[in-house]
Amino acid sequence: MRIANHPYQYYLLPSANPPAHLAQVHNRVYKFWMEIWTGVLQGLNADPGHLADDFLRQDFIAAICSGTDVVAVHLYSIFSLDTLAARGHRYMTDHYPEVFFQRLSELGVRTVMSLEYLTVNPGYRKQPGKVHIGAVTGALGLRVMNQYGVDAVIAPARRDHKIHEMAYAQGGDCVVPEVNVHNVSCDLIAIRREKIICPDPQVAELRDDLWKNRVHFTATEAVRSLRETGVRALERSA
Repeated sequence: MRIANHPYQYYLLPSANPPAHLAQVHNRVYKFWMEIWTGVLQGLNADPGHLADDFLRQDFIAAICSGTDVVAVHLYSIFSLDTLAARGHRYMTDHYPEVFFQRLSELGVRTVMSLEYLTVNPGYRKQPGKVHIGAVTGALGLRVMNQYGVDAVIAPARRDHKIHEMAYAQGGDCVVPEVNVHNVSCDLIAIRREKIICPDPQVAELRDDLWKNRVHFTATEAVRSLRETGVRALERSA
């Protein structure tokens, strides 16, 4: 297939307060993500009760859609590792031992962006002869890291689904191997900005086209939009 004729749209949205014209997309993404991860965590004998909070605390909700289908979702949060608040965050304390941060510090990494809850619609998962949507989604996350000048992305990468291999193919390092996360073996990985690679030309082509044509509405823009809506409401009532 010609990548230029793909049916996909890439969205980069705030976790809350999307503008009115993107609310339906946001709701579809949330419902899809919640359904998939509730089932995944239950299957791993892990508690899914924190999922809504984990969605809402993110700095970015990334999604690839095709018409009304949600094709893939990825969640991102940015942390400064020299702040006590970031190091004490539940996401950090639940997933990463102290040695992980020591090794990042030795590499000069101060800011990180978490790659969380990678989700690919079962109907769009890796198929022979078709572009790897999971790899494209991960590659777009690295574009977000670059856009915001973050030093590295971090993630627990599942070994059973070979997510760790996908991360290494895009320049990732194994910082701590074979850690139990949600009752499954993961490598704790980091991909530093200067080490990003994308060896698959189809993945790179689709990544670049989706990024060029992205719908990008940040949390700052969401606050501005709410403020402007409030001002207009006050003007109407005056």
